Amino acid sequence: MKITALELACHNLEAQKQFYAEILGLTLLESSDSGFSVQVGRTRLTFRLRPERHGVYHFAFNIPENQVAEAKSWIQQRAALLEEDGNDEFTASAAWNARMFYFRDPDGNILECIARHRLANASSQAFGPASLLNVSEIGWPVGDVQRDVERLQQQPGLSVFGTPSSAFTPLGDDEGLLIVVELGRPWFPTAQAAAHLPLRLTLADTARDLEPEWEAAPGRVT
Repeated sequence: MKITALELACHNLEAQKQFYAEILGLTLLESSDSGFSVQVGRTRLTFRLRPERHGVYHFAFNIPENQVAEAKSWIQQRAALLEEDGNDEFTASAAWNARMFYFRDPDGNILECIARHRLANASSQAFGPASLLNVSEIGWPVGDVQRDVERLQQQPGLSVFGTPSSAFTPLGDDEGLLIVVELGRPWFPTAQAAAHLPLRLTLADTARDLEPEWEAAPGRVT
């Protein structure tokens, strides 16, 4: 599953634009009083001004599988790493075969850099903005995980990744994952509860649309 575009709501537009375009150094594609877009490798990431939004998103960037240390050093010069029990780097289960770390943007969104060792994307280049290869995960909080997983398996036809549960079920593959979670479940490695927030997700391998039955802010997959 390849995420070619992701559109999210934004509370602090200018601070967000400065963080992504200047601090992270991503290419600014467009900017207006209502939003902006940057290019993250293969993914177009857009923020639209929605001052009334509450809660935070969780999304992840794939990085070269051999550059966790370099990525951490580069990010630490730009943002504080999030910790749990004194650790700021984590190893996923064997099914994921990955290492990752987390940080926040000015809106408080929980960002992740993840090195997936099954992907043949090792690099000998110095780590920089181009080393953020794509948006590879987006959290999708719902009221009924099993119901929405079944719907997403039918349309747009996503497959379960790893071990499913009633509170957390990823769909997709190492290139891209929709993290379907129960509303209120904390986003690792924080106590921040997963909340309804608007988003639009565009996938490279499907042209079908999906409107999950969210009580508050509907998401959309195209």
